[in-house]
Amino acid sequence: MNISNGETTKFGEDETLFTRYDTKTGSYIYKEDRPVLILSSTSYTPDENFMVLVEALDKLEHKLSLNKEKDFVFPKLQFIITGKGP
Repeated sequence: MNISNGETTKFGEDETLFTRYDTKTGSYIYKEDRPVLILSSTSYTPDENFMVLVEALDKLEHKLSLNKEKDFVFPKLQFIITGKGP
């Protein structure tokens, strides 16, 4: 099950957010529309500035909004931020 933006998506038993089972080859393959997974850890201390990441995402969103090519689709981004708090 995937929950993002308030939407819930259920996958079949041979499918995940990133892969699906190919009955022709008998193996799991990556989905073409899979999101990009970005994983980072932090201890949430003042020396770790995650605003750098937020600002980069803002710049990316702006650049993508200027894209006039309608056939180009930027993948969804999935973030996992882990770590112990102070």
